Amino acid sequence: MPLSRVLSPLVDFAIAFVILIAVMAYYGFIPTITIVMLPAFILLALLTSLAVGLWLILFLFC
Repeated sequence: MPLSRVLSPLVDFAIAFVILIAVMAYYGFIPTITIVMLPAFILLALLTSLAVGLWLILFLFC
């Protein structure tokens, strides 16, 4: 299913992003707007790929 193929890398990304924020806080690095907005762009890509996958399944298996 497209949902499992989309959500499993998302969990990996969430863990890596939390570690990145922790390392940045440890070294005193102030994140820019690019890093702050990264999860929003990842969510947009996730929803787009999920929508295309579900749309294709609708037409291929019905």
